[in-house]
Amino acid sequence: MKINLRRVTTGAVLIAAASAFLFCTGFTKASDHGNHENGYLKSATYYSDDWVINFWNSESSHMDEELKQIREDGFNSIILVVPWREFQPSMAPEHYNDYAWEKFDRVMKAAKAQDLKVMLRVGYTWDYYSSENVLARYEKLLYDSETKKAWLHYAKRLYEKASAYDNFSGGFITWEDFWNFAENSVFYGSGLAGRKMASKCGYTQYVKEHYTLEELEEMYQDTFKTYEDVYLPDSLNTYSRKVFYQFYDDFLNKILAETQAVFPDLSMEVRLDIDPVKRPDGTLEGVFHDATFTCGSSGFTSAMYSVAMGFESNGQELSAAQALAGTGQNLDRLSAANGGKKLYVDQFLFTDNTPGFEQNAKLTESEKSAYLDGVADIFKAKTLGYAIWTYR
Repeated sequence: MKINLRRVTTGAVLIAAASAFLFCTGFTKASDHGNHENGYLKSATYYSDDWVINFWNSESSHMDEELKQIREDGFNSIILVVPWREFQPSMAPEHYNDYAWEKFDRVMKAAKAQDLKVMLRVGYTWDYYSSENVLARYEKLLYDSETKKAWLHYAKRLYEKASAYDNFSGGFITWEDFWNFAENSVFYGSGLAGRKMASKCGYTQYVKEHYTLEELEEMYQDTFKTYEDVYLPDSLNTYSRKVFYQFYDDFLNKILAETQAVFPDLSMEVRLDIDPVKRPDGTLEGVFHDATFTCGSSGFTSAMYSVAMGFESNGQELSAAQALAGTGQNLDRLSAANGGKKLYVDQFLFTDNTPGFEQNAKLTESEKSAYLDGVADIFKAKTLGYAIWTYR
């Protein structure tokens, strides 16, 4: 089973490059949506001297100094990554982790003391708190009412806690935290298990509403007597995956809308990646996820952006001009599909040394400063702010 841990960007170059970018963007008025009217957000993901996975069960004895350093380095906000399981270890009956919630209050107060706003990533997948299979939670959100109820209670409690502080700036969920089922669904296969899960998770009902059996037979290259014969696509690049991606985008839109009812103005980090599928004739087609880009009732759309997006993964190096053109095109596509809402780049990856992604296109080392100088104007025009995942 594939586990998709969040990529981590590191390197000594980041602090110098990030600082150069910070002061280029300045404190300009960015948006009148939600709680973002007080200035352009320049965010650092905060997890103390620990790791995002163990931050909430560690002491963080240098929190005040660390947040002071973040403010002095030019940031005016932080992102807190809030793991669902660690804050709500048990769903039936529901149980909450007092230490994590107490530490949440401590961080909010410490950030306020440094005049730092706080944005929340709601529902991070990973933590070290429990041996429970956390992926099962996210899968059950597709079909188990008790799991969904527990999720909504977690989100509601988090919003109530956060909104008690005037430095609370908003929140977002992300496709990344819900994506493991999208990848692992292929393991159910084309037999009985694949058909049963298709019915259980709502896929069968979705294809009934959107496709004829003849269209599905063409896409699957298989024969179906009834819709109940349709199984979850059993390969990541088969043409039937196009149908699954559309179904999953619909699921993400629905879970976002339900969560917004208890967490107002909640946004979603949308998937800018274009997923390739193979047509029956062997040619490739890219599946876009633009159907998620409006983020429901939220006043903004969140996104992770890497300079590698839109470029083939051949290990090539990019000039600043190439990377800037790609940034403008990708953000313009996002804005065109989201109704003109402002964007929040919750992870800006201009440097990336993630193991396993060595073939991704990357900025030429000597071009990074030129890229950051140029991207400042793009970000100021198109976004309400940005964030660095790891900057030191």
